[in-house]
Amino acid sequence: MRATIIPLIMCVMLGGCVSAAEQERQAAAEKAKNDADDDAQCQSYGAKQGTDAYVNCRVGLSKQRADKLAAAQAAAWAYSNNLQRQLQATIRAGQPQTAPAAPH
Repeated sequence: MRATIIPLIMCVMLGGCVSAAEQERQAAAEKAKNDADDDAQCQSYGAKQGTDAYVNCRVGLSKQRADKLAAAQAAAWAYSNNLQRQLQATIRAGQPQTAPAAPH
């Protein structure tokens, strides 16, 4: 049983790997998109670049994004820990269990 589960988990985990260069490219593209989106959002509120209102708007949007990311990371961490506990219990019991549904 264990001989089947562990390679399966490793295949799933390794399937999402990308090179460091690709990760950097993706991060740079995402940052550029976020910057453009935030600029457009703040200007749509009437804030002009270089003003305190614009800076405050950009800081607020950046904080919202960071808060969402932290919440998603916490949820992923909790899900991963729950899945690990279930896997360990399955291995100890020697019985198959179904994995819980991923959080949405």
